[in-house]
Amino acid sequence: YPQGTLHLDGELALEYVRERYGLPNGDFDRNLHKQIVLSAIIHKLLSPELISSINNVLEALQGKFLTNVSTDSIYALCKKQLDQNIQWNIVKYHLDGDTGSDYCASAPDQLLSVVYLYQNQVDFIKSEIDKILNDEIISQETLPEGTYDNSTN
Repeated sequence: YPQGTLHLDGELALEYVRERYGLPNGDFDRNLHKQIVLSAIIHKLLSPELISSINNVLEALQGKFLTNVSTDSIYALCKKQLDQNIQWNIVKYHLDGDTGSDYCASAPDQLLSVVYLYQNQVDFIKSEIDKILNDEIISQETLPEGTYDNSTN
C-alpha cells in the first residue's frame, strides 16, 4: 500500500490488517495496521452522520461481533456524543518481547510462533487499563523499555 491517507472499503481494510508475510516486521506490523484501521473506524463511527443513524449501523452489524455492552448503553453513549461532541483521545501501544515457539490453546498439539511479552510493559498497560476503569483520562505516554523483571523503569 502507498504511504499516506488511504480510503479502504471493508474488503480492502481486511486485506490490509491481515497482511503479514510481505511486511518487514511480520505480525508486529500487522498489529500496527490493525491499530490504524480501528482508529479510523472509531473516528468514522463518532461522526454525527453515523451516530445519528445508529439504528442502521447496529442493524448492519447484527451478528458480526459480540459485546457485553447493552444496546441501551450504546444509545446512551451515542446521545452523549451528539450532545457534547466529545473529542476522543485514542491511545495506542505496541508491546514488545522475545519471539519463540510454544504450544497454545488455539493449537494444543502444534508448536506455534509466540511472543513472550516484557513483564514491565504488561504491568504498565494493566495500570493504564485500571486508570480507564476508574474514569481517569489517560494520554499517550512512552512505553517503558522492555524487561522481564517486575520493575517499570
